[in-house]
Amino acid sequence: MKKKILTILLALTFSFSILTTTNTTDLDATSGMLKQNTVMKCKGKWYGKHKSHWHKAKKNKKNKKWYANGKSLGSKKPKACK
Repeated sequence: MKKKILTILLALTFSFSILTTTNTTDLDATSGMLKQNTVMKCKGKWYGKHKSHWHKAKKNKKNKKWYANGKSLGSKKPKACK
């Protein structure tokens, strides 16, 4: 009986540790390089598109390419760029 209880407690502890260490960021918060021909400056901020959605953009100083900075802004062009 003690072995069963111990086994259950260990299983619960293991499951809890997996759940608490799992990355829980949103799936739409993709990162990565933006399509270079979509990068534009609108009202003082940079935006770009990749994987059919928009992000704020940040230029990498080393390779001079643009990357997503933050969560997805959705599939429509940002309001600042209209």
